[in-house]
Amino acid sequence: MAPVAFLVRPLVLLAAILALSAPLRADVPRGFDRLWDALGLSPLVEVMQEEGLSQTESLGFEYLPYPPGDGWTALTRRIYDAEKMEVAMRRAFGAALGEGAVDGLTEFFESPEGRRIVELELAARRDFLDPAVEEKAREALTAPGAEDGRLALIDEYIAVNDLVEFNVMGALNSNFSFFQGLAEGGGIDIAEDEMLAQVWSQEESTRVDTREWLRAYLHHAYAGLSDDELRAYIALSGSPEGQRLNRALFQGFERMYDDIYYALGLAVADQMDTQDL
Repeated sequence: MAPVAFLVRPLVLLAAILALSAPLRADVPRGFDRLWDALGLSPLVEVMQEEGLSQTESLGFEYLPYPPGDGWTALTRRIYDAEKMEVAMRRAFGAALGEGAVDGLTEFFESPEGRRIVELELAARRDFLDPAVEEKAREALTAPGAEDGRLALIDEYIAVNDLVEFNVMGALNSNFSFFQGLAEGGGIDIAEDEMLAQVWSQEESTRVDTREWLRAYLHHAYAGLSDDELRAYIALSGSPEGQRLNRALFQGFERMYDDIYYALGLAVADQMDTQDL
């Protein structure tokens, strides 16, 4: 019976990968494409692809009984495919955003001020692909002479958008999806309540690291904004339209990452089976 089980698991993995590239069927609000472009989401997804691929080797070393090779690299590149990621993100983001908020948001993010903010955020995200840049940005928060007033504004922006909570929940959900994929693929034999316990055991450390990362990233990204410009952006974020956008973005990214991490769990299980044979 073992060969039958082995044949089933690659088919499950293939289905998960194909699900990432399913056609965009969900309706999106009128003007959605303009808002998508104004927010710079396509290049952001490409940066997220780079972030993910940079972590897959360490994931392989952690979970596989042998050094990850070409098979692992090929699988993870199929999973972290920017076009597939964008489809998943667009579907969930568009459905969550709905009608009524697009025009005003598009007007702001197409303005010189909005474009500048998007450019700064994207540039900082690219900068953080270099671990040395991220480490330096974290150290800057506690360095002598750090601007308490600017950090207070950064903390206000984080609080208004509930960024710590959204990011922590997204990370925990993605980790749970990974364990689900790993179990579905036969890589581990574990009950769902044990998965949940293991995921939730990481909650506090995830929360601490998330807050530190957000403060470092936003402090780095918004260094080019004046305090008044940052206050205006905080006000927009706290408006009904801004809150709606924030929730929709997180729903979009959460769906994208849940799909990815489930497929990664299946990929680990698949590679375990390949090695066993």
